[in-house]
Amino acid sequence: MPAELQWSDSAQRIIICTFTGEFGIENYGVMEGQLPMMVREVSGRVDVILHLSAGAKLPPWRGLLQEIGIITRVMPSNFGVFVGVGDGLLLRNPLSVAVGSLFVKRYYDNDKVKVAPSVERAIALITDLRR
Repeated sequence: MPAELQWSDSAQRIIICTFTGEFGIENYGVMEGQLPMMVREVSGRVDVILHLSAGAKLPPWRGLLQEIGIITRVMPSNFGVFVGVGDGLLLRNPLSVAVGSLFVKRYYDNDKVKVAPSVERAIALITDLRR
């Protein structure tokens, strides 16, 4: 499957959505269908890490950005934030993360989308945001 959903913690507070291989319509189906259902099934805040794994093909950015914007508006009320993480030097280096952070802050007006250089840093960011 090109998109895999898993809980990062036993308390079911963070979902990691890992994209592998070709990015296609199935990925959007997971994001629009399964992801909101997982969030809805849990009481309390749930945050989501969108992880583009090493070797995965880059998605069409324009469509992905629009889709994330739509999903943030239809997620259940207990949804927190999306944090985007990409493997590979081009997506993980500090300059790319800084530019990505500025871009999503200007592109989305709801403060629901963030960028981090790694899954571990995404979890740390989510922990800080919850304080």
